[in-house]
Amino acid sequence: MKYYLLTLVLHDQSRPIIDKISSYEADLAASSLPDIPFHFYDLCHRREGYEGLDFEIRKKLFQRFSGFVRRLPISYVTFAYRRSEFKDTDALSERMYKDLAAFVRANLAEFQSFDTVAIYYDGGQDAARVAIHRAFDETLSVNTAEYKKLRYQERRLAQVADFLCSIELAALRYANHEETSTYIKLFGSARTFKANQLKQVRRKLHKQP
Repeated sequence: MKYYLLTLVLHDQSRPIIDKISSYEADLAASSLPDIPFHFYDLCHRREGYEGLDFEIRKKLFQRFSGFVRRLPISYVTFAYRRSEFKDTDALSERMYKDLAAFVRANLAEFQSFDTVAIYYDGGQDAARVAIHRAFDETLSVNTAEYKKLRYQERRLAQVADFLCSIELAALRYANHEETSTYIKLFGSARTFKANQLKQVRRKLHKQP
């Protein structure tokens, strides 16, 4: 893997999203599309729940999920790294920790406006898990950060994180002329991708104070 991306999805839980989830699921049902947990790699490569689905169906699923993301009251930030720049995963984790801690400090007033900051992470990569715990534990007040298991709506937000991370990875690859045939088929040229998908997604970027 040439790149490593870490995406944080930020959501103020006083702004519920269950209605957005219900509308998304109703749209799938009305369109006779399967409700498959979104995963970009699996969608592109016809794996897991996407196995056996032709490209047009998978493209429609992508478009529906993209629309769902645009309607959510969320923001995000992505940190991107080249694997070749780090001698090992410990060095990568240290860099992620520093970037995350800097982000939290830059937005400390926002984070401290909440009694509790609930953090949901699927635990997929130890390097990211260690960096996340260190960054939030060391920059927020004691007991402010709470690490929780994914509930139903947070599972949807985890899928949103995968979506956003995948779009930012596509942006990197287009910028470095490393776009794949799948990207071209799904997004079109670099110019089309920037004008459409990337432009829409970047509207959700977290605004720095």
